[in-house]
Amino acid sequence: MITAGLQMGRMELGDMRVALPNLEKSVDEARRAQDPSLLAGILVQQGQVYVATGRLEDGLRSFEEALLSIPNAMTEANLAMCQPHTCLAEVLLERADLARASYHATKALEFADKSPTRSPVLYALTTAAQVFLAAGDTESAFEQLAKVQAFAPSPRFSSFFSSVRLNIYCRAGEDEAAADVVRERKLSPNNVVDGDNEEEMTAYARYLVASGDYPDAVQVLTRVLTILRSSGRVQHEIHALVLQAQAYELLGDRTLALQSLGRATMLGEPGRFNRTFTGEGPVVAGLIEALADAVRRGRGPAEVGSPSYISSLRRKVESGLETGSGQSATASLAEPLTPREVETLRLIAAGMRNQEIADHLFISLSTVKRHIANAYGKLNVGHRTEAIARANELNLL
Repeated sequence: MITAGLQMGRMELGDMRVALPNLEKSVDEARRAQDPSLLAGILVQQGQVYVATGRLEDGLRSFEEALLSIPNAMTEANLAMCQPHTCLAEVLLERADLARASYHATKALEFADKSPTRSPVLYALTTAAQVFLAAGDTESAFEQLAKVQAFAPSPRFSSFFSSVRLNIYCRAGEDEAAADVVRERKLSPNNVVDGDNEEEMTAYARYLVASGDYPDAVQVLTRVLTILRSSGRVQHEIHALVLQAQAYELLGDRTLALQSLGRATMLGEPGRFNRTFTGEGPVVAGLIEALADAVRRGRGPAEVGSPSYISSLRRKVESGLETGSGQSATASLAEPLTPREVETLRLIAAGMRNQEIADHLFISLSTVKRHIANAYGKLNVGHRTEAIARANELNLL
């Protein structure tokens, strides 16, 4: 789970909802004042409020406008460009548009490398790590985590960073690394849950599910959801509900599992949440199918998304495809290229050498060589000229 909360500090969601009309008014005033730096900052904050409250499309538009409002020659461009690129990567990851999410994550890293401000850099690194992992590039994801640790994040970000590490390690199957985080943070089902640690405790619940400790996972998530519902953190509530549904299903309680998943789809439909449901693996995939069948028979839970939305989630799970230009372009290959492999080919076509590609993408030289080798194998080519020609045939470049 990614959150825009790092950029917004510890502001309560209830306060942000109240402040949203003022933010929208401030956007209008900044437009009239023709102050691009101020406008970009307010648009990013407005977009983050939209995303946190489940309004992904509105957030997407705010972040895109923020990018367009920033002149390239502006002195503060490094910081100003970093934030909207990172936020766009977050939203596009949720939309399962991995090619575009990878592009914006890479651009965010490019600007973060030049930014003197701590929190946008940490947000860019942790967001990029999760995007790269979703794109199948585990090595690059772990490289970004290592950079965060080397950056010596402030103690006030420790809970957030812990949640990112737990989510990534659990999704990557790195059980020992996840257990180390749990021990380091002294996480327990008995820990108090509040507005400052609900992300970390949700990630801890994911660890408990991965460890087979389903009753404790349900216990933790029940307390997390109490906090989320009282504060209006819709984005986080959807994530927690899907995890809770998974825990209930693994405990053998299909009724409660469908209740949790049904509420998650009800909350997720207005923002067209996608990967939170379709990226969770076979247990949730089976629950989506069961929920679709229950709704079709008129026996779905009281809180549930529309039949068309649930059917769309079901189709996406069944197809196993995530949207994005790179994904569709490589569908004709026996094994499609990952978004990172496509990006590497584009940089090769632009004339970059391997070390230049590594520097541009903020990854190691060995990772670049692995991407190239994987791409060559999938394209069935032996050198750069052939790879570029084949990629052009597939409309990748």
